Amino acid sequence: MIKPRTATEHIDNQERPRLDPEPHMSADLERCHTLCQNSLISERTRAEYHSMFADLHARRAGVMLRENIAYLNGVITEARSYTEQFQAKIAEALTNHWINAESAARWQQRFHDPSLLECIRKHWFYEHFSGLFENWKNAAQRREQILKNPQTNELKSADVPRIETFRNLSLFLALHWRERAALIAEVEAALRAKELYQQHFFNECAVTLRGWASGPNRFLHPSKVGLWLERIFAGTFSEAERRSFLQGKLSAYSKNWERLRCQFDTIEMVFRKKGLPQGFFAPSLDEFLEWHVNQRETYIAEAKMRLRSPQEEEPTELRYLKQDIRHDLDSRDWEGAEALLKKARLEFPEDLDLKSMERFLQAHRRSNANKDGPQNDNPEQALKEMQAQVAQIDDSVQGLYAKALEEGSDVFRGLTILMFNRVWLHRTGRFLNTTLEAEEQNSEEYKEQTREHMHRGHTDDIERNILSGDTAKEAAINDNCSNAQILYMEGGGEDAVLSRIREQRSNQSDGARGFLFQTSLIPTDLSYGKHEQIVDHLHPSLTQNLRILERHGKTYE
Repeated sequence: MIKPRTATEHIDNQERPRLDPEPHMSADLERCHTLCQNSLISERTRAEYHSMFADLHARRAGVMLRENIAYLNGVITEARSYTEQFQAKIAEALTNHWINAESAARWQQRFHDPSLLECIRKHWFYEHFSGLFENWKNAAQRREQILKNPQTNELKSADVPRIETFRNLSLFLALHWRERAALIAEVEAALRAKELYQQHFFNECAVTLRGWASGPNRFLHPSKVGLWLERIFAGTFSEAERRSFLQGKLSAYSKNWERLRCQFDTIEMVFRKKGLPQGFFAPSLDEFLEWHVNQRETYIAEAKMRLRSPQEEEPTELRYLKQDIRHDLDSRDWEGAEALLKKARLEFPEDLDLKSMERFLQAHRRSNANKDGPQNDNPEQALKEMQAQVAQIDDSVQGLYAKALEEGSDVFRGLTILMFNRVWLHRTGRFLNTTLEAEEQNSEEYKEQTREHMHRGHTDDIERNILSGDTAKEAAINDNCSNAQILYMEGGGEDAVLSRIREQRSNQSDGARGFLFQTSLIPTDLSYGKHEQIVDHLHPSLTQNLRILERHGKTYE
Protein backbone atom coordinates (compact mmCIF):
# COMPACT_ATOMS: atom_id res chain seq x y z
CA MET A 1 0.00 0.00 0.00
CA ILE A 2 1.24 3.48 -0.85
CA LYS A 3 2.79 5.70 1.76
CA PRO A 4 0.75 8.88 1.08
CA ARG A 5 2.56 11.94 -0.14
CA THR A 6 2.57 15.23 1.73
CA ALA A 7 0.89 18.29 0.32
CA THR A 8 4.29 19.89 -0.27
CA GLU A 9 5.34 16.90 -2.37
CA HIS A 10 2.43 17.41 -4.73
CA ILE A 11 3.29 18.92 -8.08
CA ASP A 12 0.68 19.64 -10.72
CA ASN A 13 1.03 17.51 -13.82
CA GLN A 14 1.84 20.60 -15.87
CA GLU A 15 4.91 21.25 -13.71
CA ARG A 16 6.30 17.71 -13.75
CA PRO A 17 9.21 16.81 -16.01
CA ARG A 18 7.82 14.76 -18.89
CA LEU A 19 8.94 11.14 -18.74
CA ASP A 20 8.37 8.50 -21.38
CA PRO A 21 6.36 5.92 -19.43
CA GLU A 22 7.24 2.26 -19.70
CA PRO A 23 4.61 0.24 -21.60
CA HIS A 24 3.47 -1.74 -18.55
CA MET A 25 3.16 1.51 -16.57
CA SER A 26 0.79 2.94 -19.15
CA ALA A 27 -1.26 -0.26 -19.08
CA ASP A 28 -1.37 -0.12 -15.28
CA LEU A 29 -2.47 3.51 -15.32
CA GLU A 30 -5.21 2.71 -17.82
CA ARG A 31 -6.36 -0.10 -15.51
CA CYS A 32 -6.34 2.36 -12.60
CA HIS A 33 -8.48 4.85 -14.49
CA THR A 34 -10.96 2.07 -15.28
CA LEU A 35 -11.15 1.05 -11.62
CA CYS A 36 -11.61 4.67 -10.55
CA GLN A 37 -14.72 4.91 -12.73
CA ASN A 38 -16.43 2.06 -10.88
CA SER A 39 -19.65 3.47 -9.41
CA LEU A 40 -19.72 0.87 -6.64
CA ILE A 41 -17.33 3.01 -4.62
CA SER A 42 -18.18 6.56 -3.62
CA GLU A 43 -17.41 9.51 -5.85
CA ARG A 44 -15.13 11.04 -3.24
CA THR A 45 -13.13 7.82 -2.82
CA ARG A 46 -12.80 7.48 -6.61
CA ALA A 47 -11.41 11.02 -6.80
CA GLU A 48 -8.86 10.37 -4.03
CA TYR A 49 -7.61 7.16 -5.69
CA HIS A 50 -7.50 8.78 -9.13
CA SER A 51 -5.23 11.51 -7.75
CA MET A 52 -3.03 8.97 -5.96
CA PHE A 53 -2.63 6.78 -9.06
CA ALA A 54 -1.68 9.77 -11.23
CA ASP A 55 0.99 10.71 -8.70
CA LEU A 56 2.41 7.17 -8.60
CA HIS A 57 2.50 7.00 -12.39
CA ALA A 58 4.30 10.34 -12.63
CA ARG A 59 6.87 9.14 -10.08
CA ARG A 60 7.27 5.85 -12.00
CA ALA A 61 6.32 3.93 -8.84
CA GLY A 62 5.24 0.86 -10.78
CA VAL A 63 5.34 -1.64 -7.92
CA MET A 64 3.19 0.53 -5.68
CA LEU A 65 0.85 1.21 -8.59
CA ARG A 66 0.25 -2.51 -9.06
CA GLU A 67 -0.10 -3.09 -5.30
CA ASN A 68 -2.81 -0.47 -5.17
CA ILE A 69 -4.59 -1.92 -8.21
CA ALA A 70 -4.83 -5.20 -6.28
CA TYR A 71 -6.00 -3.40 -3.15
CA LEU A 72 -8.64 -1.35 -4.99
CA ASN A 73 -9.96 -4.50 -6.65
CA GLY A 74 -10.55 -5.82 -3.13
CA VAL A 75 -12.30 -2.59 -2.09
CA ILE A 76 -14.60 -2.84 -5.13
CA THR A 77 -15.38 -6.51 -4.45
CA GLU A 78 -16.28 -5.71 -0.85
CA ALA A 79 -18.30 -2.65 -1.90
CA ARG A 80 -20.24 -4.81 -4.34
CA SER A 81 -21.09 -7.22 -1.52
CA TYR A 82 -22.49 -4.68 0.94
CA THR A 83 -24.15 -2.63 -1.82
CA GLU A 84 -26.04 -5.73 -2.95
CA GLN A 85 -26.95 -6.50 0.66
CA PHE A 86 -28.17 -2.94 1.18
CA GLN A 87 -30.33 -2.99 -1.94
CA ALA A 88 -31.76 -6.38 -0.99
CA LYS A 89 -32.64 -5.21 2.52
CA ILE A 90 -34.28 -2.01 1.26
CA ALA A 91 -36.30 -4.03 -1.28
CA GLU A 92 -37.33 -6.55 1.41
CA ALA A 93 -38.36 -3.78 3.81
CA LEU A 94 -40.43 -2.05 1.12
CA THR A 95 -42.08 -5.26 -0.10
CA ASN A 96 -43.08 -6.25 3.44
CA HIS A 97 -44.23 -2.72 4.34
CA TRP A 98 -41.64 -2.32 7.08
CA ILE A 99 -40.79 1.15 5.72
CA ASN A 100 -42.51 3.49 3.27
CA ALA A 101 -41.25 4.71 -0.11
CA GLU A 102 -40.19 8.10 1.27
CA SER A 103 -38.06 6.44 3.93
CA ALA A 104 -36.50 4.08 1.37
CA ALA A 105 -35.58 7.05 -0.83
CA ARG A 106 -33.93 8.81 2.11
CA TRP A 107 -31.87 5.74 2.97
CA GLN A 108 -30.86 5.32 -0.68
CA GLN A 109 -29.73 8.94 -0.76
CA ARG A 110 -27.74 8.52 2.43
CA PHE A 111 -26.06 5.30 1.30
CA HIS A 112 -25.09 6.79 -2.08
CA ASP A 113 -23.93 10.15 -0.69
CA PRO A 114 -21.00 11.02 -3.03
CA SER A 115 -19.13 12.89 -0.29
CA LEU A 116 -18.72 9.78 1.89
CA LEU A 117 -15.42 7.97 2.09
CA GLU A 118 -15.93 4.32 1.22
CA CYS A 119 -14.64 3.16 4.61
CA ILE A 120 -17.29 5.33 6.30
CA ARG A 121 -20.07 3.93 4.12
CA LYS A 122 -18.92 0.40 4.91
CA HIS A 123 -18.88 1.11 8.66
CA TRP A 124 -22.31 2.75 8.48
CA PHE A 125 -23.82 -0.25 6.69
CA TYR A 126 -22.45 -2.93 9.02
CA GLU A 127 -22.63 -1.08 12.33
CA HIS A 128 -25.76 1.07 11.95
CA PHE A 129 -27.99 0.14 9.02
CA SER A 130 -28.09 -3.58 9.78
CA GLY A 131 -29.43 -2.81 13.26
CA LEU A 132 -32.01 -0.39 11.88
CA PHE A 133 -33.22 -3.06 9.47
CA GLU A 134 -33.87 -5.45 12.37
CA ASN A 135 -35.73 -2.70 14.26
CA TRP A 136 -38.03 -2.10 11.25
CA LYS A 137 -38.66 -5.81 10.90
CA ASN A 138 -39.36 -6.41 14.60
CA ALA A 139 -41.72 -3.42 14.85
CA ALA A 140 -43.71 -4.55 11.80
CA GLN A 141 -43.98 -8.14 12.99
CA ARG A 142 -45.10 -7.11 16.49
CA ARG A 143 -47.73 -4.79 15.00
CA GLU A 144 -49.07 -7.56 12.75
CA GLN A 145 -49.44 -9.88 15.73
CA ILE A 146 -51.27 -7.22 17.73
CA LEU A 147 -53.69 -6.49 14.88
CA LYS A 148 -54.70 -10.16 14.87
CA ASN A 149 -56.03 -9.71 18.40
CA PRO A 150 -59.76 -8.85 18.05
CA GLN A 151 -59.62 -6.72 21.21
CA THR A 152 -57.40 -4.25 19.36
CA ASN A 153 -60.52 -2.98 17.58
CA GLU A 154 -62.08 -2.16 20.96
CA LEU A 155 -59.31 0.24 21.99
CA LYS A 156 -60.30 3.90 22.01
CA SER A 157 -58.25 7.08 21.93
CA ALA A 158 -59.00 7.41 25.65
CA ASP A 159 -57.00 4.20 26.12
CA VAL A 160 -54.23 4.92 23.61
CA PRO A 161 -54.28 8.49 22.20
CA ARG A 162 -52.54 7.44 18.98
CA ILE A 163 -54.47 4.25 18.37
CA GLU A 164 -55.58 5.42 14.91
CA THR A 165 -51.95 6.04 13.99
CA PHE A 166 -51.23 2.48 15.07
CA ARG A 167 -54.05 1.05 12.94
CA ASN A 168 -53.23 3.10 9.83
CA LEU A 169 -50.17 1.59 8.13
CA SER A 170 -49.11 4.76 6.30
CA LEU A 171 -49.34 6.85 9.49
CA PHE A 172 -47.50 4.16 11.45
CA LEU A 173 -44.64 3.95 8.94
CA ALA A 174 -44.26 7.74 8.99
CA LEU A 175 -43.11 7.47 12.62
CA HIS A 176 -39.46 7.14 13.64
CA TRP A 177 -38.72 3.53 14.58
CA ARG A 178 -38.33 4.50 18.27
CA GLU A 179 -41.81 6.06 18.20
CA ARG A 180 -43.15 2.89 16.59
CA ALA A 181 -41.62 0.76 19.36
CA ALA A 182 -43.07 3.07 22.04
CA LEU A 183 -46.55 3.01 20.47
CA ILE A 184 -46.47 -0.77 20.13
CA ALA A 185 -45.54 -1.07 23.82
CA GLU A 186 -48.43 1.21 24.79
CA VAL A 187 -50.95 -0.78 22.74
CA GLU A 188 -49.69 -4.09 24.13
CA ALA A 189 -49.97 -2.76 27.67
CA ALA A 190 -53.54 -1.57 27.02
CA LEU A 191 -54.49 -5.00 25.67
CA ARG A 192 -52.87 -6.71 28.63
CA ALA A 193 -54.86 -4.49 31.00
CA LYS A 194 -58.08 -5.46 29.22
CA GLU A 195 -57.16 -9.11 29.52
CA LEU A 196 -56.63 -8.64 33.27
CA TYR A 197 -59.77 -6.47 33.68
CA GLN A 198 -57.57 -3.62 34.93
CA GLN A 199 -58.49 -1.00 32.30
CA HIS A 200 -59.36 1.67 34.87
CA PHE A 201 -55.99 1.26 36.58
CA PHE A 202 -54.27 1.30 33.17
CA ASN A 203 -55.86 4.66 32.36
CA GLU A 204 -54.80 5.98 35.76
CA CYS A 205 -51.18 4.92 35.11
CA ALA A 206 -51.24 6.31 31.56
CA VAL A 207 -52.51 9.72 32.71
CA THR A 208 -49.76 9.88 35.35
CA LEU A 209 -46.97 8.94 32.94
CA ARG A 210 -48.21 11.25 30.19
CA GLY A 211 -48.28 14.08 32.69
CA TRP A 212 -44.64 13.45 33.52
CA ALA A 213 -43.80 13.43 29.80
CA SER A 214 -45.62 16.62 28.76
CA GLY A 215 -45.39 20.35 29.31
CA PRO A 216 -42.40 22.68 29.78
CA ASN A 217 -41.34 20.95 33.01
CA ARG A 218 -41.50 17.39 31.67
CA PHE A 219 -38.97 14.97 33.13
CA LEU A 220 -39.85 11.78 31.22
CA HIS A 221 -39.33 11.34 27.49
CA PRO A 222 -42.64 10.70 25.63
CA SER A 223 -41.19 7.56 24.02
CA LYS A 224 -40.82 6.01 27.49
CA VAL A 225 -44.51 6.23 28.41
CA GLY A 226 -45.38 3.04 26.53
CA LEU A 227 -42.30 1.24 27.81
CA TRP A 228 -43.23 1.96 31.44
CA LEU A 229 -46.85 0.95 30.86
CA GLU A 230 -45.59 -2.29 29.35
CA ARG A 231 -43.42 -2.88 32.40
CA ILE A 232 -46.24 -2.11 34.87
CA PHE A 233 -48.61 -4.56 33.20
CA ALA A 234 -46.11 -7.37 32.66
CA GLY A 235 -46.54 -10.63 34.55
CA THR A 236 -49.50 -11.98 36.52
CA PHE A 237 -49.55 -9.52 39.42
CA SER A 238 -52.76 -8.34 41.02
CA GLU A 239 -53.95 -4.76 40.63
CA ALA A 240 -52.98 -4.10 44.25
CA GLU A 241 -49.43 -5.26 43.59
CA ARG A 242 -49.18 -3.12 40.46
CA ARG A 243 -50.55 -0.12 42.34
CA SER A 244 -47.96 -0.68 45.04
CA PHE A 245 -45.24 -0.53 42.36
CA LEU A 246 -46.72 2.67 40.90
CA GLN A 247 -47.01 4.43 44.25
CA GLY A 248 -43.78 3.05 45.62
CA LYS A 249 -40.83 2.38 43.31
CA LEU A 250 -42.09 4.28 40.29
CA SER A 251 -43.04 7.30 42.38
CA ALA A 252 -39.52 7.31 43.88
CA TYR A 253 -38.03 7.00 40.40
CA SER A 254 -40.10 9.96 39.22
CA LYS A 255 -38.82 12.17 42.04
CA ASN A 256 -35.27 11.33 40.99
CA TRP A 257 -36.07 12.05 37.32
CA GLU A 258 -37.62 15.38 38.31
CA ARG A 259 -34.55 16.23 40.40
CA LEU A 260 -32.27 15.46 37.46
CA ARG A 261 -34.39 17.64 35.16
CA CYS A 262 -34.09 20.56 37.62
CA GLN A 263 -30.32 20.09 37.77
CA PHE A 264 -30.19 19.92 33.98
CA ASP A 265 -31.98 23.30 33.79
CA THR A 266 -29.61 24.84 36.34
CA ILE A 267 -26.55 23.64 34.44
CA GLU A 268 -28.02 24.90 31.15
CA MET A 269 -28.43 28.37 32.67
CA VAL A 270 -24.79 28.37 33.79
CA PHE A 271 -23.67 27.21 30.33
CA ARG A 272 -25.65 30.03 28.71
CA LYS A 273 -24.05 32.55 31.04
CA LYS A 274 -20.45 31.27 31.13
CA GLY A 275 -20.22 29.15 27.99
CA LEU A 276 -19.46 25.45 27.65
CA PRO A 277 -16.27 24.06 29.20
CA GLN A 278 -13.66 23.41 26.51
CA GLY A 279 -14.48 20.27 24.51
CA PHE A 280 -17.68 19.49 26.41
CA PHE A 281 -20.90 18.69 24.54
CA ALA A 282 -24.24 19.46 26.19
CA PRO A 283 -27.27 17.41 25.09
CA SER A 284 -30.62 18.92 24.19
CA LEU A 285 -33.48 18.35 26.63
CA ASP A 286 -34.95 15.59 24.44
CA GLU A 287 -31.57 13.84 24.18
CA PHE A 288 -31.10 14.12 27.94
CA LEU A 289 -34.55 12.68 28.73
CA GLU A 290 -34.04 9.86 26.23
CA TRP A 291 -30.91 8.70 28.08
CA HIS A 292 -30.97 5.95 30.69
CA VAL A 293 -31.12 7.34 34.22
CA ASN A 294 -27.48 6.31 34.85
CA GLN A 295 -26.39 8.37 31.85
CA ARG A 296 -28.37 11.37 33.10
CA GLU A 297 -26.91 11.11 36.60
CA THR A 298 -23.32 10.79 35.41
CA TYR A 299 -23.77 13.65 32.91
CA ILE A 300 -25.02 15.95 35.69
CA ALA A 301 -22.15 14.94 37.98
CA GLU A 302 -19.52 15.42 35.26
CA ALA A 303 -21.00 18.77 34.16
CA LYS A 304 -20.80 20.02 37.76
CA MET A 305 -17.18 18.89 37.98
CA ARG A 306 -16.34 20.70 34.73
CA LEU A 307 -17.90 23.94 35.99
CA ARG A 308 -16.01 23.84 39.26
CA SER A 309 -12.80 25.86 39.50
CA PRO A 310 -9.62 23.71 39.58
CA GLN A 311 -8.31 23.05 43.06
CA GLU A 312 -5.14 25.05 43.66
CA GLU A 313 -3.62 22.33 45.83
CA GLU A 314 -4.24 19.69 43.17
CA PRO A 315 -1.02 18.09 41.87
CA THR A 316 -0.13 19.28 38.38
CA GLU A 317 0.18 15.71 37.12
CA LEU A 318 -3.37 14.94 38.26
CA ARG A 319 -4.76 18.12 36.68
CA TYR A 320 -3.20 17.23 33.33
CA LEU A 321 -4.40 13.62 33.54
CA LYS A 322 -7.95 14.87 34.10
CA GLN A 323 -7.65 17.13 31.08
CA ASP A 324 -6.53 14.20 28.92
CA ILE A 325 -9.25 11.88 30.26
CA ARG A 326 -11.94 14.47 29.68
CA HIS A 327 -10.82 15.01 26.11
CA ASP A 328 -11.10 11.27 25.50
CA LEU A 329 -14.59 11.24 27.04
CA ASP A 330 -15.64 14.23 24.92
CA SER A 331 -14.31 12.67 21.72
CA ARG A 332 -15.81 9.26 22.66
CA ASP A 333 -12.42 7.55 22.77
CA TRP A 334 -13.61 5.14 25.44
CA GLU A 335 -10.55 2.88 25.23
CA GLY A 336 -8.20 5.83 25.72
CA ALA A 337 -10.24 7.19 28.64
CA GLU A 338 -10.28 3.77 30.30
CA ALA A 339 -6.49 3.39 30.05
CA LEU A 340 -5.85 6.87 31.46
CA LEU A 341 -8.35 6.34 34.28
CA LYS A 342 -6.61 3.13 35.32
CA LYS A 343 -3.31 4.96 35.44
CA ALA A 344 -4.78 7.89 37.38
CA ARG A 345 -6.63 5.75 39.93
CA LEU A 346 -3.43 3.89 40.82
CA GLU A 347 -1.81 7.17 41.84
CA PHE A 348 -4.88 9.07 43.07
CA PRO A 349 -7.38 6.42 44.27
CA GLU A 350 -9.57 8.78 46.34
CA ASP A 351 -10.02 11.62 43.87
CA LEU A 352 -13.73 12.44 43.42
CA ASP A 353 -13.34 13.79 39.88
CA LEU A 354 -11.82 10.52 38.73
CA LYS A 355 -14.67 8.56 40.31
CA SER A 356 -17.16 10.81 38.51
CA MET A 357 -15.40 10.29 35.18
CA GLU A 358 -15.28 6.54 35.74
CA ARG A 359 -19.05 6.44 36.31
CA PHE A 360 -19.59 8.62 33.23
CA LEU A 361 -17.48 6.22 31.14
CA GLN A 362 -19.38 3.16 32.36
CA ALA A 363 -22.78 4.77 31.72
CA HIS A 364 -22.10 6.31 28.31
CA ARG A 365 -19.84 3.75 26.73
CA ARG A 366 -21.84 1.97 24.06
CA SER A 367 -22.94 -1.57 24.83
CA ASN A 368 -21.37 -2.63 21.53
CA ALA A 369 -18.22 -0.56 22.07
CA ASN A 370 -16.11 -3.50 20.94
CA LYS A 371 -17.54 -2.92 17.45
CA ASP A 372 -16.41 0.69 17.31
CA GLY A 373 -12.85 -0.17 16.49
CA PRO A 374 -10.67 -3.05 15.35
CA GLN A 375 -12.03 -6.53 15.98
CA ASN A 376 -8.66 -8.16 16.65
CA ASP A 377 -5.18 -7.49 17.95
CA ASN A 378 -3.37 -8.34 14.70
CA PRO A 379 -0.76 -5.64 13.90
CA GLU A 380 -0.55 -6.59 10.21
CA GLN A 381 -4.30 -6.22 9.81
CA ALA A 382 -4.24 -2.98 11.80
CA LEU A 383 -1.57 -1.54 9.51
CA LYS A 384 -3.51 -2.49 6.38
CA GLU A 385 -6.65 -0.83 7.72
CA MET A 386 -4.73 2.32 8.60
CA GLN A 387 -3.06 2.55 5.20
CA ALA A 388 -6.39 2.02 3.46
CA GLN A 389 -8.02 4.79 5.47
CA VAL A 390 -5.16 7.26 5.07
CA ALA A 391 -5.23 6.67 1.31
CA GLN A 392 -8.84 7.91 1.30
CA ILE A 393 -8.15 11.10 3.27
CA ASP A 394 -8.28 14.32 1.27
CA ASP A 395 -5.00 15.26 -0.44
CA SER A 396 -4.78 18.51 1.50
CA VAL A 397 -4.18 16.70 4.83
CA GLN A 398 -3.23 13.17 3.75
CA GLY A 399 0.48 13.78 4.17
CA LEU A 400 -0.06 15.52 7.52
CA TYR A 401 -1.88 12.47 8.87
CA ALA A 402 0.70 10.04 7.49
CA LYS A 403 3.57 11.97 9.12
CA ALA A 404 1.77 12.22 12.47
CA LEU A 405 1.03 8.49 12.47
CA GLU A 406 4.66 7.71 11.65
CA GLU A 407 5.77 9.69 14.71
CA GLY A 408 3.58 7.66 17.05
CA SER A 409 0.60 8.03 19.35
CA ASP A 410 1.75 11.17 21.21
CA VAL A 411 2.08 13.29 18.08
CA PHE A 412 -0.96 11.74 16.41
CA ARG A 413 -3.05 12.38 19.51
CA GLY A 414 -1.96 16.02 19.42
CA LEU A 415 -3.11 16.33 15.81
CA THR A 416 -6.48 14.72 16.57
CA ILE A 417 -7.05 17.22 19.39
CA LEU A 418 -6.36 20.23 17.14
CA MET A 419 -8.67 18.81 14.46
CA PHE A 420 -11.38 17.93 17.02
CA ASN A 421 -11.40 21.50 18.34
CA ARG A 422 -12.64 22.88 15.01
CA VAL A 423 -15.59 20.46 15.07
CA TRP A 424 -16.38 21.40 18.67
CA LEU A 425 -16.44 25.11 17.84
CA HIS A 426 -18.79 24.51 14.91
CA ARG A 427 -21.18 22.31 16.88
CA THR A 428 -21.33 24.64 19.87
CA GLY A 429 -21.59 27.78 17.74
CA ARG A 430 -18.49 29.44 19.21
CA PHE A 431 -16.22 31.66 17.09
CA LEU A 432 -16.64 29.64 13.90
CA ASN A 433 -18.99 28.83 11.08
CA THR A 434 -18.39 28.06 7.40
CA THR A 435 -19.02 31.64 6.22
CA LEU A 436 -16.76 33.15 8.86
CA GLU A 437 -13.95 30.72 8.06
CA ALA A 438 -14.06 31.65 4.37
CA GLU A 439 -13.74 35.34 5.25
CA GLU A 440 -11.04 34.97 7.90
CA GLN A 441 -8.69 32.70 5.96
CA ASN A 442 -8.43 35.37 3.22
CA SER A 443 -8.23 38.31 5.61
CA GLU A 444 -5.32 40.69 4.98
CA GLU A 445 -5.82 42.00 8.51
CA TYR A 446 -5.24 38.58 10.09
CA LYS A 447 -2.34 37.90 7.74
CA GLU A 448 -0.67 41.11 8.91
CA GLN A 449 -1.45 40.29 12.54
CA THR A 450 0.23 36.91 12.04
CA ARG A 451 3.37 38.68 10.79
CA GLU A 452 3.30 40.91 13.88
CA HIS A 453 2.97 37.88 16.15
CA MET A 454 6.02 36.36 14.46
CA HIS A 455 8.17 39.44 15.04
CA ARG A 456 6.80 40.94 18.27
CA GLY A 457 5.44 37.89 20.03
CA HIS A 458 2.00 36.49 20.72
CA THR A 459 -0.73 37.89 22.95
CA ASP A 460 -3.17 36.64 25.58
CA ASP A 461 -6.13 37.52 23.35
CA ILE A 462 -7.95 35.29 20.87
CA GLU A 463 -5.63 34.93 17.88
CA ARG A 464 -6.33 34.03 14.28
CA ASN A 465 -3.05 33.09 12.66
CA ILE A 466 -2.63 32.26 8.98
CA LEU A 467 0.01 29.68 8.02
CA SER A 468 0.74 30.42 4.37
CA GLY A 469 3.68 31.65 2.34
CA ASP A 470 5.98 33.79 4.48
CA THR A 471 3.96 33.01 7.65
CA ALA A 472 3.93 29.21 7.27
CA LYS A 473 6.45 28.95 10.10
CA GLU A 474 6.54 27.83 13.73
CA ALA A 475 6.84 31.42 14.94
CA ALA A 476 3.37 32.12 13.56
CA ILE A 477 1.86 29.62 16.02
CA ASN A 478 1.16 30.63 19.60
CA ASP A 479 2.62 27.74 21.58
CA ASN A 480 1.69 29.16 24.99
CA CYS A 481 -2.05 29.78 24.75
CA SER A 482 -4.16 31.15 27.56
CA ASN A 483 -7.01 31.86 25.14
CA ALA A 484 -8.42 30.47 21.92
CA GLN A 485 -6.24 30.28 18.81
CA ILE A 486 -7.52 29.56 15.31
CA LEU A 487 -4.90 28.35 12.83
CA TYR A 488 -5.65 28.63 9.12
CA MET A 489 -3.19 26.22 7.51
CA GLU A 490 -2.45 26.28 3.79
CA GLY A 491 -0.07 23.94 1.96
CA GLY A 492 3.39 24.27 3.46
CA GLY A 493 2.23 24.83 7.03
CA GLU A 494 2.12 21.14 7.99
CA ASP A 495 5.71 20.92 9.20
CA ALA A 496 5.27 23.95 11.47
CA VAL A 497 2.13 22.45 13.01
CA LEU A 498 3.76 19.05 13.56
CA SER A 499 6.83 20.68 15.08
CA ARG A 500 4.69 22.57 17.60
CA ILE A 501 2.71 19.42 18.43
CA ARG A 502 5.95 17.52 18.91
CA GLU A 503 7.27 20.15 21.31
CA GLN A 504 4.07 20.50 23.29
CA ARG A 505 3.51 16.81 23.91
CA SER A 506 6.81 16.74 25.79
CA ASN A 507 6.33 20.16 27.44
CA GLN A 508 3.79 19.64 30.20
CA SER A 509 3.16 23.26 31.20
CA ASP A 510 -0.15 25.09 31.39
CA GLY A 511 0.59 27.23 28.34
CA ALA A 512 1.88 24.31 26.30
CA ARG A 513 -1.24 22.28 27.03
CA GLY A 514 -3.26 25.39 26.25
CA PHE A 515 -1.83 25.20 22.73
CA LEU A 516 -3.34 21.74 22.29
CA PHE A 517 -6.69 22.29 23.94
CA GLN A 518 -7.30 25.92 22.89
CA THR A 519 -6.10 25.72 19.27
CA SER A 520 -8.39 24.83 16.36
CA LEU A 521 -6.61 23.72 13.20
CA ILE A 522 -8.39 24.64 9.96
CA PRO A 523 -6.77 23.26 6.79
CA THR A 524 -7.99 25.84 4.28
CA ASP A 525 -8.34 23.36 1.40
CA LEU A 526 -10.41 20.94 3.49
CA SER A 527 -14.14 21.61 3.69
CA TYR A 528 -15.79 21.46 7.10
CA GLY A 529 -17.89 18.49 5.97
CA LYS A 530 -14.81 16.44 5.07
CA HIS A 531 -13.05 17.61 8.24
CA GLU A 532 -16.00 16.42 10.34
CA GLN A 533 -16.02 13.01 8.63
CA ILE A 534 -12.34 12.51 9.40
CA VAL A 535 -12.79 13.46 13.07
CA ASP A 536 -15.97 11.44 13.65
CA HIS A 537 -15.21 8.33 11.62
CA LEU A 538 -11.47 7.97 11.01
CA HIS A 539 -9.92 9.25 14.24
CA PRO A 540 -11.37 6.44 16.42
CA SER A 541 -10.23 3.64 14.10
CA LEU A 542 -6.81 5.14 13.36
CA THR A 543 -6.20 5.75 17.07
CA GLN A 544 -7.14 2.21 18.11
CA ASN A 545 -5.15 0.61 15.29
CA LEU A 546 -2.12 2.71 16.20
CA ARG A 547 -2.39 1.40 19.76
CA ILE A 548 -2.37 -2.15 18.38
CA LEU A 549 0.81 -1.47 16.41
CA GLU A 550 2.55 0.05 19.43
CA ARG A 551 1.51 -2.79 21.73
CA HIS A 552 3.36 -5.09 19.32
CA GLY A 553 6.39 -2.79 19.10
CA LYS A 554 5.61 -1.76 15.52
CA THR A 555 5.17 1.61 13.82
CA TYR A 556 3.04 3.03 11.03
CA GLU A 557 4.83 3.14 7.69
